[in-house]
Amino acid sequence: MKLIRILLLLLAVSLGVGWLVARQQRAPVRVDPVAATSPVRALLLAQPFELERPATHHWRAELPQYTRGWILVLECDPLLLPRKQTVEPALACDGELLDRLNEGAKHGRVVAILPRPGASMEAALESLCFVSPERPEAVDAGLLSRLWEQARDLHRVEADEWTLARARGGEAIRFEDRTQLEEHCAQLILEHAPEDRELAEGWLVPR
Repeated sequence: MKLIRILLLLLAVSLGVGWLVARQQRAPVRVDPVAATSPVRALLLAQPFELERPATHHWRAELPQYTRGWILVLECDPLLLPRKQTVEPALACDGELLDRLNEGAKHGRVVAILPRPGASMEAALESLCFVSPERPEAVDAGLLSRLWEQARDLHRVEADEWTLARARGGEAIRFEDRTQLEEHCAQLILEHAPEDRELAEGWLVPR
């Protein structure tokens, strides 16, 4: 009888260990996607676009107009993303301020527009970072150049990162105007930053 109890105990232990091993094998492996020190952690998506009617870049003092650029989805440090009415860091890419569309402060996902008037759309994007202007909409070309030169902790877009971001973005897309561009970006906000759903759904209401 004692031998039977010992055998049953050994069997139970064996089954328990086997269950734990199987459970660990089935459990998804969580890999930290952030290995960079830059507050801009990754370029997740990049899609080129064109506009039939010019749009205005309101994050620049000169209010330049543009008819082409990039739609970007970035992963950033969430601590730098909450909106403020005073000074706040602004996102920049290759010496140009991004038009950031959502807050993304919960999960760190930001959908942004990079206007590229006069710049080649063939070359890969190279660097992303936060800069610290007095107010983003007060930045002119001279100040932007100085801010970019002083920028630290740049996120360098690696070749494989760019290839993946382009694959996610897909082919170039053409819009009639800024309104259609925002509607497209609203879908990306719903996908990547659902905490900003109210903003995105507002853009999807017929205007």
